[in-house]
Amino acid sequence: MITTCPKCGWQSPDGEEILRCARCCYTKEFMDYAEFGRLLGVSIKTIQRLEKQGQIKAVRFGYRHIRIHRSEFNRLTGLPEENASV
Repeated sequence: MITTCPKCGWQSPDGEEILRCARCCYTKEFMDYAEFGRLLGVSIKTIQRLEKQGQIKAVRFGYRHIRIHRSEFNRLTGLPEENASV
């Protein structure tokens, strides 16, 4: 079970096994609330509240398809853009 990225040393906030590192290996452009919350180590309700307050920018693809761009994760964690595109 891998909980720490071998490339950059990032650790899963909840101690769960990671398939890809949120810092250097994550290549997906858009994430749903659950995936975004899991990477940040917070609940879906927290992500929804932050989006409603305007602290996280979300993109709406129709009525029920709300996604958050990877750049929002980089902005919240303080990562530069060039580290995220591997």
